[in-house]
Amino acid sequence: MSRGVSSSLSCALVATALSVTPVATATFVLSAMADAAYAKNGEGNGGGGNGNGGGNGNGGGNGNSGGNGNSGGNGNSGGNGNSSGNSAGNGEGNGGNGNSRGASANAGNGNSKDRNGLSASSISKAFNAVFSGNKRRPSRKNNSPTAKVSANQQGVISSNLKGLNAAHASTTARLNADPNSRVGKIASYEQAALDVIGLTDTLSELLDLVDDTVPSTSEFVGENITEDATATEQEIADAIDALDPESADYQANVDEIAAAMTGLDPTNPDDEDALAATAESIGSTVAAQDEQAALAANIAEVEHDLDVSKYAQTIALAEAYAPHDIRDLTEESLTELHGLLGLSEASIPELLPE
Repeated sequence: MSRGVSSSLSCALVATALSVTPVATATFVLSAMADAAYAKNGEGNGGGGNGNGGGNGNGGGNGNSGGNGNSGGNGNSGGNGNSSGNSAGNGEGNGGNGNSRGASANAGNGNSKDRNGLSASSISKAFNAVFSGNKRRPSRKNNSPTAKVSANQQGVISSNLKGLNAAHASTTARLNADPNSRVGKIASYEQAALDVIGLTDTLSELLDLVDDTVPSTSEFVGENITEDATATEQEIADAIDALDPESADYQANVDEIAAAMTGLDPTNPDDEDALAATAESIGSTVAAQDEQAALAANIAEVEHDLDVSKYAQTIALAEAYAPHDIRDLTEESLTELHGLLGLSEASIPELLPE
């Protein structure tokens, strides 16, 4: 079987049509967990608090209906009820019921959703918001700490995150969460982002192996053919491209090409060393070209898988943020989300503008 190496080592990466599997979504049912017990409308403290139904965990409700374990004090004393304004992690109102974190269940009850919890426009917008798909060299994972923000900035970020504030839930809570709950959907997004990070690192490692010094066949022939050659450059290049390293006649074919390219006589002992050197050069070039061709195919496959994973990450984000439009998320909010999940900023999806 011939190698089929083209005259140029530039590898055309196959553009593979992405087959999108319909995303099964379910209604937002918040699961009760030891580390993140979410109370609809903030009713986790004796039913008296209003919990700020927007999911901010401190909407002014006292969580204290007169006997909630705080001697008449409001439900936020002793807890860090609004240390960051985040309803899913810090809104601990210890008003007698222990640890009801005032995350609003209203995020899953938005307007005109279908029975799967996503509005028809949410899926459409998610399709349009997928990464830009530019084939640039990916950046490696960035583990630098997230810069601290002021209390006012944190409040703005928390308001923009809405239901994604549930990312404050612990790792254990995310692992054990109902997949259809807000925390479960955030856990799915986390895994999708980890898949993107892994493939990005793999692609970067493969790209490091690309050797631009390996000549194309035409370049190699042009640099080594002599005036005494018994065949044209094109004929010799075609013969080299047709070589099969697995063939039993491979070495004999290489020797014939070396003789044709140099015009030397294989029967002349004086030409033996020069012919051997040329044959070795042909063989090493063929091996390097084959290695780079296999690498190019591997890169194309990983790039395709990365594109699919980026798309899946965007869909997972849309599900976790529903019924809101993920294009409303600010860069600061996405950075905060990835910080809460322990993900690198490099894995933040690139969302196209509307």
